[in-house]
Amino acid sequence: MPASATKRDALALTYARDGFALLEAAYDPRSPHWLRELPALQTLRVVLLQNYTRTVGRDGRPAVARRAKAEDGGDGLPPGHADRRPRPVAVGAPRARSGRPHAASGEDAHGRLLLR
Repeated sequence: MPASATKRDALALTYARDGFALLEAAYDPRSPHWLRELPALQTLRVVLLQNYTRTVGRDGRPAVARRAKAEDGGDGLPPGHADRRPRPVAVGAPRARSGRPHAASGEDAHGRLLLR
């Protein structure tokens, strides 16, 4: 890892460009469909979306930049940051071996139903 912040930032942008190139190859219509369903690829996509912006430069080539704080003149937090509340989801309770549903015992810190 480079010692200077400038070199670390340049290396991070290089990694981001490589990551975007990998995602482009995986989401190409000629690529196998199962490739885009790999958990590692899903994680890469989310991490890049949260930490980098991608625009088209004046020369028509994609330009990658790190997200910056709004106070610093950047675009701020990643998309969806304003709505981080857990959404209620209707999920059928799993059934015990007896065929009866499990009884709920409360909610965890995120509002998910806990089963006994």
